Amino acid sequence: EDTGAGALQRAYEELRDRLDAEGLFAAARKRALPVSPKRIGVITSATGAAIRDVLSVAARRYPLGAIRIYPVPVQGQAAPAAIVKALALANKRADCDVLLVVRGGGALEDLMGFNDEAVARAIVASALPVISGVGHEVDVTIADLAADVRAATPSAAAELVCPDLSAATERLPALEARLRQRLIGQLVAEQRSLVRLNARLERQAPRRRVQISAQRLDEAEQRLARVVTSRLRMRRQTLQLVEDRLARTRPEQRIAAARQRVAGLRQRLDRVGISRLD
Repeated sequence: EDTGAGALQRAYEELRDRLDAEGLFAAARKRALPVSPKRIGVITSATGAAIRDVLSVAARRYPLGAIRIYPVPVQGQAAPAAIVKALALANKRADCDVLLVVRGGGALEDLMGFNDEAVARAIVASALPVISGVGHEVDVTIADLAADVRAATPSAAAELVCPDLSAATERLPALEARLRQRLIGQLVAEQRSLVRLNARLERQAPRRRVQISAQRLDEAEQRLARVVTSRLRMRRQTLQLVEDRLARTRPEQRIAAARQRVAGLRQRLDRVGISRLD
């Protein structure tokens, strides 16, 4: 039977395959990391090289982020239970945006605290995103596979959650120019919209509507006056024609005309010697 490193390797592979079959390592359940975490929780030894690396990276890249250390032994029989307890405590406090589970390199037996089933299940059950950075780049532990993100080293784990503020500062002028252009574009668009709204409001304003109605009323009065005048003129002309016809057909005028004819006849008779005509 295998002994020593061979037995540890076989136990590691059996646990890895069993947890993988359960879906604990599935990419679909992995969570995204926060872009700019306000507080970063670090589960590691308080005196090891790993915490010094994390603090160095954070101070250089992201001094705005606060670091909360959850000290645990990172090797030996007490390590798995301590790591599980620290994960539970960090989730209970919920005062961190992301958790780093890290330790420096070592032999396979030194890393067995991170090849523990209870540690893997605690990482998967964590409500906070977890980054695992255990050992060197060639070391892949069960904790690495269970974590939301695996980092090759503790320093790499810190770089994943610590944005480089110096690089962002260098991009500020370009970002400021883009922001200014966008704001100018928005202001121009809003100004044009305001002009259109003012025009609509002016067209629909009560004062404008009253002016338009008054103008239409004046035009209607003028049209009515022209129609009435035209009709009155036509009525006067018709009345005059009727009066002329009536004047020509009145009995008085006909009698007067007859009398004139009679007088004329008398004059002709007088001229021929007849003095009276009955």
